Amino acid sequence: MKLIRIFLRFLINLRKRIFATNFPTIFPTIFSFSLSFSFSFYTIWSSSRYEERSLKFFVYLFLGYYLITSNFRGIDITDYTNICSISMFLSPIKNKIKTPYLSNLVYELKSPIFKELLSIITNNPRDCETQLKIEKFLQNQANELIKFKVSNVESNTEINKVLISKLIEKKSSLIKAINNYKIKLKLMDDKLSSLNSRIICNIDTEFYINIMYGRLLTIITNNQLLNNKTYQIDVTIDLGKEMVRKYILDCYKSFKESNPTITYIKWKQDNQELINETYDNQFQFELGNILINFMMDSKLINVEIKVLAKDEKKSILVAGSDLVKLIPKLKTSFSIQALPNRIPMIVPGKPYKLKDNNYLELGGYLLNGEEYSDEIILSNWELSSNSAILERNEICDMVNKINSVAFKINENVLDFILLNNDKYDFFIKANYIHPLSLKESLNLAEKREMESFKSRKYLELNILGLVHIFREVPAFYLPVRLDYRGRLYCVTEYLNYQGIELAKGLLEFSVGENVYLSDEIAIKYFKIFGANSFGNKLDKKSFNDRIAWIDNNLEDIINFDNGVLLKKAENKILFLSFCFEFKKYIQALNNKESFFVSNLPIQLDASCNGFQHLSLLVDDLSLSKELNLSDSTWSDCPKDFYSFIALKIQKFIVNKLEENKLNPEDKESYQKLADINIFRTLIKKAVMTTPYNASASSIVEYFKENFDKKRNPNYINTEISKTDKVTDYYIYKMKSNLTEKPVFFTELDFQNLRKALKFVIFIDYPKLTALSEYLKGIAKVSKILNIPIPWILPNGLVIKQQFYDKKTLKIKPFIYTKNLLNLTILDKTQFNHNKQKIALMPNLVHSLDAASLCLVITNYFKQNDNLNFYSIHDCIAVPCSKVSSMIGLLKSAYCIIYSESKYLLGFDSNLRSIIKKSYGEEEVIFNDEKGNIKIKNGNITLKYPSIKSVIPHTESKINVNNSNYLID
Repeated sequence: MKLIRIFLRFLINLRKRIFATNFPTIFPTIFSFSLSFSFSFYTIWSSSRYEERSLKFFVYLFLGYYLITSNFRGIDITDYTNICSISMFLSPIKNKIKTPYLSNLVYELKSPIFKELLSIITNNPRDCETQLKIEKFLQNQANELIKFKVSNVESNTEINKVLISKLIEKKSSLIKAINNYKIKLKLMDDKLSSLNSRIICNIDTEFYINIMYGRLLTIITNNQLLNNKTYQIDVTIDLGKEMVRKYILDCYKSFKESNPTITYIKWKQDNQELINETYDNQFQFELGNILINFMMDSKLINVEIKVLAKDEKKSILVAGSDLVKLIPKLKTSFSIQALPNRIPMIVPGKPYKLKDNNYLELGGYLLNGEEYSDEIILSNWELSSNSAILERNEICDMVNKINSVAFKINENVLDFILLNNDKYDFFIKANYIHPLSLKESLNLAEKREMESFKSRKYLELNILGLVHIFREVPAFYLPVRLDYRGRLYCVTEYLNYQGIELAKGLLEFSVGENVYLSDEIAIKYFKIFGANSFGNKLDKKSFNDRIAWIDNNLEDIINFDNGVLLKKAENKILFLSFCFEFKKYIQALNNKESFFVSNLPIQLDASCNGFQHLSLLVDDLSLSKELNLSDSTWSDCPKDFYSFIALKIQKFIVNKLEENKLNPEDKESYQKLADINIFRTLIKKAVMTTPYNASASSIVEYFKENFDKKRNPNYINTEISKTDKVTDYYIYKMKSNLTEKPVFFTELDFQNLRKALKFVIFIDYPKLTALSEYLKGIAKVSKILNIPIPWILPNGLVIKQQFYDKKTLKIKPFIYTKNLLNLTILDKTQFNHNKQKIALMPNLVHSLDAASLCLVITNYFKQNDNLNFYSIHDCIAVPCSKVSSMIGLLKSAYCIIYSESKYLLGFDSNLRSIIKKSYGEEEVIFNDEKGNIKIKNGNITLKYPSIKSVIPHTESKINVNNSNYLID
């Protein structure tokens, strides 16, 4: 209040002096000063510390008084610049946190590639022209690198110097080898009758150098890591794809010279035979392998065999001997020398335009539709036909809206985690040496641990590197595409909201939204998110309890840097982002403002999403009550389905023991299971994947993730492990953080636990069993009639599920070695009927989840003031002021899909129509009383499952409208 009184007196004096002078002559200066002062006054009150606000206030007060008392005369541009410089000096004092130096943690920032990208982003307007520059630059990173002379590379970037020198040195010999190979092909086949030869000979040699060097940089960047950027088969096929893409693009450009109006999309549709022929991965492997051989011969790359498991090996590409001699680090580690091709955009993505399932324009990245063609839906190479989009659909609009959501880096969070990483371990320390890296030899488990460590570190370094590049960009965009089931996936690599917590926690919405302090619901959801981020079982408490926890810990939340709560938080970076945002809320309260501006995404997860959709599909009222689909209040604790199932398993085990019908081995096993507490962590992943038809072996593997594998001391003879007769060669000790007493499991214990889980889910809930049997019956009909299983989703997506079978070819990639690679290719002469059966339920559930989300998103963006949104499959994130609206939209979507019209009835009706269309309306007879279908002209009679066995009535019993924990 004292400061306000001073400011009022200042305004009174200002008014007197204005009218005591010649108003017309000073008006422009007063106007200029007023703007500066208003902006500065806003700035000081947005600061987080009272002392800093006071200091800045009086400095600006002094400056203003100086200007007024001088009647705004005798002040030139130099004086005004000096005044502004004082303002700039004061502004960065924010929270007394110094800006950390990031370059020693992340990318080789002095590499020409990173410097050039930073230069493009920093020194150009943030418009479409600059975005095109970025995309073209990323496509040609290797060429950009070798353009630099060694003398231009700074002296302290030794790796860059030797790498550039070696690439320049090797270039001429590679060009000669490629040109000689082309000559040889033409001598053997002067007409170039084979497509393979035409592609190789028609592509410019410089392009080959570019993609080989680009791939080499990627291999060095991922050196010794196990991923699809080092796996020999994956890299070879990718090189082949790039060659195919270039050849097709050149063919299109040649055709366009005489047909200037034709688009790339239309040309591809007219040349589908060529597209299909070049899409084969065996064809692409053979093309790419030519370039791999050139790189091997030049000693730029080498092949190493990595043992992943007892019967699993992977062939990876690593830096070649010529590079390792120059850069010894590459013997055991990676050196990040390349950027991913898909990074955030500095402008919104191009809109997709679609008509009659034909693309008028491809969206997302600006080069899409010009130099490559990425449709909305990601293709799945195993399917006999791609998913289609109906004329009336919500998909195009959804993707375009999400692609227009602007993000920025949360600099407060970034600075804090960089300065305090030693204290809180937000990410792997740059100088941390893993103990296993000091051992001379590692067993398989230790190798897996080291691979996991290196992959995690690599991922974190890439995230932090991209964060460094984009921290000064006020708005960037993250394009998305859909898989064939309609699920959203970010296209950008590493820095996206679907990544690890480090990536999510560093992103915030670029355009803040006003959160009014009178909006109690918004503030409550804001606090609920804070409690959820803190974790420690708070997310299992009622909404009111979570809000109370925030209110009871205000001091330690506001002063989060004392570490009292931050050290205990399960999601430290998300909780940290909440704490920074919460301080803005507290400041607004203290300053008696009506609102504060929030950029924080409030993430809320669906409750056991897969089972929610299953219970709604079959209208299982009793199951829905355990999945937060029934009436609840903010004082109720949300239902925890995993804990509920754990208790049912415990009860099942006790009942089996009381029946006293078990053999001695099973009795001992069941007694062990009864003695331990079957807790949610032990079974969560297994329960979660049950709706997705997880196999018995997968379920057991999920259980085993909670155990450490050890050799059974009862078996000393190591030769026993080579046979499959002894199942208990290994025993499994439950991890120490899960139990106080040592608990050991055998294979029998895991199998009995799996059987118990299956019983309590499918026997106790017979409607789920009925649905499972119905879908298996549908898969059998599909197999016998040799047709895909189609279903239409409410968002306009049409899925046709039919998987080709696969076979493995033994391929010898190099003439001088006996090593063979296993190349998996499609066998288009037959279909994978087992996968058709297993995949139907999970794909149906995933697609319905995606469809409901699509309806939510499109309706959300139809509301004028909604700008911000993202989703991670069954998790959504919006500003806290929009959470309540989002929940209402989700309830409406569930009602549209499941209550207003029973979805499974439409699913069944659509399949019947497809069968009649395939065989002729008059040739197909459905006999629902006998439960069969007859095809006259094929003389086929087969069982057809009854949909009424799954849905005996058409009126829904489940009402989600009064559920408060649909997402929590």
